[in-house]
Amino acid sequence: MSLFSNPELSAERAFAESIAISVRPLFRRIANVGAAFARIRERARAMNELARMTDSELNDLGLARSDLPHLFDANFQATRGF
Repeated sequence: MSLFSNPELSAERAFAESIAISVRPLFRRIANVGAAFARIRERARAMNELARMTDSELNDLGLARSDLPHLFDANFQATRGF
């Protein structure tokens, strides 16, 4: 007798598979949120490092202190050639 020939076990397996299929999008969203937080933390680290630099060091990178709030803006990056 096969394990899946038992109707009760087959129903339980079908139920378990339907649950697994229905929670996959939730897990993807959780992963996306986690990745977004990781990007935010990485940007914060970069901003903190740049904020600790002197104006001369920023100038060596081609930046002014007033550029810092705009560094992660796509339009700013395009105009500055980043």
